[in-house]
Amino acid sequence: MSYLSLYQKYRPKNFKEIVGQPFVVTILKNAIKDDKIINSYIFSGPKGTGKTSVAKIFANAINCLNNKDGDVCGKCEICNNFINCDLTDVMELDAASNNGVDQIRSINDNIHFLPTKLAKKIYIIDEAHMLTTAAWNALLKTIENPPSFIVFIFATTEIHKIPPTIISRCQCLKFNRIPDKDIEKLLIYICQKEQIKFDEKTIPAITKMANGSVRDSLTILDQIATYSSNDIKQKDIYKIYGLLTNEEIVNFINCFIKQDYQNCLKQLKTYYEQGIDLNNLNLSIINALIDKLIFLKTKDETCLTKFSLSEINIIDIPLQDDIYEILDIWEKLYAKKYSQKDIYDGFLCAIIDSTKKTSKKYLANNVIVNTKISPLFKFKDIEIKNKNQINDNGKKDDFAPTNEEILFAAFANKNNEMIDKINKILLAIKNETIIDNNLSILRVYHKVACASKNCVVVLFKDEIDANILNKNMRQNNFLLSCCKIFGCPFFFVGYTVDKINAYKEILLKKMKEKIKEPDLKILRDILTKDGSIEQIAYDTIYKFIKDDK
Repeated sequence: MSYLSLYQKYRPKNFKEIVGQPFVVTILKNAIKDDKIINSYIFSGPKGTGKTSVAKIFANAINCLNNKDGDVCGKCEICNNFINCDLTDVMELDAASNNGVDQIRSINDNIHFLPTKLAKKIYIIDEAHMLTTAAWNALLKTIENPPSFIVFIFATTEIHKIPPTIISRCQCLKFNRIPDKDIEKLLIYICQKEQIKFDEKTIPAITKMANGSVRDSLTILDQIATYSSNDIKQKDIYKIYGLLTNEEIVNFINCFIKQDYQNCLKQLKTYYEQGIDLNNLNLSIINALIDKLIFLKTKDETCLTKFSLSEINIIDIPLQDDIYEILDIWEKLYAKKYSQKDIYDGFLCAIIDSTKKTSKKYLANNVIVNTKISPLFKFKDIEIKNKNQINDNGKKDDFAPTNEEILFAAFANKNNEMIDKINKILLAIKNETIIDNNLSILRVYHKVACASKNCVVVLFKDEIDANILNKNMRQNNFLLSCCKIFGCPFFFVGYTVDKINAYKEILLKKMKEKIKEPDLKILRDILTKDGSIEQIAYDTIYKFIKDDK
């Protein structure tokens, strides 16, 4: 007996075996149980999601002699004939190769003949969108007024190509991509049945490649199992299909972001020589950048589509604007659909264009200052304390006051001259005449709301950017860069315009409760009885400017 491929061998034979289409199965089973079978159906959806299989099971279930709850019994004469493909009353037509008006006229000529064995005669037309306009016009009247014993089932991956006049006369059932967990469960079951060994990363890798198609997943499994003699590993999958792991993809992205030209071009040449699918790599780069952008906006790991949180965290692009610009470069390259030979040159151009977007931010660890702006304060030497350092009393020092405390302190000790000086430096950072990777989030600031001796309140248009500043502000590298650029360590805190206005209302309310006229000294006393919050923070946290002895 000739070898049956896995997708043929494990093609579902009843509705119970259909994977990932519960709504379609329920509708068809209820139609059979309640005797509400109409004459024309359209099954639409992505390839490999079960359209043809469901059509055959539905045709069987309609004619089954011992129907059970709308499903086939699998034992009667009709079911056995279906299994052996020994039925003249079920006709399958591949519209990809039989799409002309002559084939449809042949159907019209024979449609009024009664079925020989079955209660209903079934026409399953696969790839129905391939039928010509003339063919659809010839079929229109037949679909509108067919004999009672005729059922048409049209299967298509592109329902938008079917004429609206046909769609309006049929019941349309949409097939969805199969969920990954359902495909993984099926693959594990088949591997156990076929005695195929696999490691823990193999099944998820096959599922990812299948992209919601059961047939594709079984085809991939069949090929890998043959290559590896039924002992499949993840590396075999990537080798055969010319793919890279997610880790390799994000490392390649970091190469051109950080201007590591030599390593980047070396890797690209290696991928090309190994037969890696560069179009697929291009798509993977796009997916990685999209996932990075999604997480920056949502901070929700469950929203990621192709990459894990640990993987996208490797991508060293902190700003949304940079991701948008780089993403646009790679999307334009992918849209051109180059051949494997020509895309190599396209990759070179995309790498160069991408480094232009980030070239000013990743210049080793040295801060480049192309400006005449002087530091606000002079300092001699810097020694940064560990945020969890044990103090003399045996307790851990608090690393920083809360964002609200910084905000109130900045407003309580507001200094207009300081605001002007800080604005000049921030504008230089925004225009990239002052460049420091650690302070790159300040490039997208909107305005300075308030500033005092060592507290700065910065406004952003996007809350995501404000949150990034608030997170980075407590990092040692950020503090060190503040000292280098501003000449003094600063408490930075970021807010949106709406949030800052809400806090202003709180301040105003406190002032009205205590005094008739605004008085900054009294406001300071409201905030703390022991002195300015900013002074306390400066004294306890930022004791790393040594006196010159």
